[in-house]
Amino acid sequence: MDFEKMTALSFKGSVIYKSFHAANGSFIMIKALFCEEEAERVGAKGYYISFDKITEQTKDVDLPEYTDRRITKMELLRENEGYSAHIIMESEPGDCVSLRLKCEKLSFSLISVQGMSYKNMFGSQKREEYLKTILYAEDEKYFEGEETIPLPDGFSLNVREYEHMENNRVYASLRRCRLTKDGTEVFSYLCDDGHHRLYDSFIEHSKGHRIYPYHTSLYGISYIDLDTSEHFDYIPEGFEPDPEKEYYCGESFIITDLHYDSGSDLIAYGGCYWAGSYYVMAGDFSAPPSYDSHLIDTRDLFETEWDSDYDFVRWTENALVISDDDKNEYEIPKKEITEKIRAASGK
Repeated sequence: MDFEKMTALSFKGSVIYKSFHAANGSFIMIKALFCEEEAERVGAKGYYISFDKITEQTKDVDLPEYTDRRITKMELLRENEGYSAHIIMESEPGDCVSLRLKCEKLSFSLISVQGMSYKNMFGSQKREEYLKTILYAEDEKYFEGEETIPLPDGFSLNVREYEHMENNRVYASLRRCRLTKDGTEVFSYLCDDGHHRLYDSFIEHSKGHRIYPYHTSLYGISYIDLDTSEHFDYIPEGFEPDPEKEYYCGESFIITDLHYDSGSDLIAYGGCYWAGSYYVMAGDFSAPPSYDSHLIDTRDLFETEWDSDYDFVRWTENALVISDDDKNEYEIPKKEITEKIRAASGK
């Protein structure tokens, strides 16, 4: 959002639900929810604003954070060498904190959903509009290469990759994937991202069906039941998406590998948030190809070092086993995982 549009918003009455400022005073971040009237007018639930490379700062009270305070005034001005801001916040009438600062960089974005949204964006109008902006790249001019991946039982996956890149900037990247059986196409899909590895095996489900996983986006996971041809595509709306951005969802967990347990119908997903630590999420996989999108972070179920990576090791009769950077193994009971999943999904 440009500066003029941002300063036309009404920040009065918005409530801060998350804040952070660096100990050295160089950076402040605020996330807040608009008052009801402004949220309805703007079409967004709240906003994110950050002040970086702060050169001057004065405040009448030194608080560790500003969470739960209501903004009564936020004045933002553009200056020759950056920006200035005057923010007044209160926790209750009369209990006000005044903050004035100057900074070199200001970042702002709207937030359409507070926290994580599990809404499925596959097939949404916003994703279809995004696809229209990149489908031009499915042309021989941008063709990058082709490969065919052999799969079990006479299946194979043919993949054609396309990318439009200029001056080290990627304008469009996509894959056209065709699943064949004994040379005959049985299913095809488009992936609007080229980062994922392609799966070369099936899930042999406890119900006797063969399930093939695939990706249509950087985020989410899709499955096709090869015995019924039924498929389910899922891309979460993600974490606090910006409704003004061209891309159709916010960040969410990026799945890089998956491990099904037929004894419990649980599934473990290895992956990460973009450029973050690698760890393992777990979910229910009792009724594929659809599934419960509420995944649980296995690090919440044992004492962890949050700066370590964690990898899937194996399923046992009663537990999921993962390991840290030092190859220490941790057993997480299946019963605890199941209970956590039920609580997360509200079942």
